[in-house]
Amino acid sequence: MVLKILYNVGPSVLPSKYYTHAVLALVTLVTIYTYAQGRKTNRERDLHGRTIIVTGAFTPIGLTLLDALARRGAHLIALSSEPIDTGSPAVLIPLLRSTTNNENIYAEHCDLASPTSIRAFCAGFLKGDENRLDAIIFAH
Repeated sequence: MVLKILYNVGPSVLPSKYYTHAVLALVTLVTIYTYAQGRKTNRERDLHGRTIIVTGAFTPIGLTLLDALARRGAHLIALSSEPIDTGSPAVLIPLLRSTTNNENIYAEHCDLASPTSIRAFCAGFLKGDENRLDAIIFAH
């Protein structure tokens, strides 16, 4: 039914001398749209040797990020406003290390509401062995 209507109405809307122009315009639009979408890949990026700081790491979204990044081999520093020796960091960091087979997951105390705590963390980070920082993820 629809094809019959298009067959009858089509020549009055789009004369046959413009068919090549219409097809060329359609192909051009599809090509531009496909190019604008960017390259598609199913390969996950290898993050070995990359240092990433994750704030809010012990929130549900932060734990999901930690797990995904650790599985890709990233060197992770999870910032927590809670004390590191007690609470969720003491339980979750060893659990993440064992489930992802990545020993480069560490937790550090840094209360983002306190400028002195931020300065202390930054000074300790800069004085440490690892001075490279590839990304900071704010997962609050």
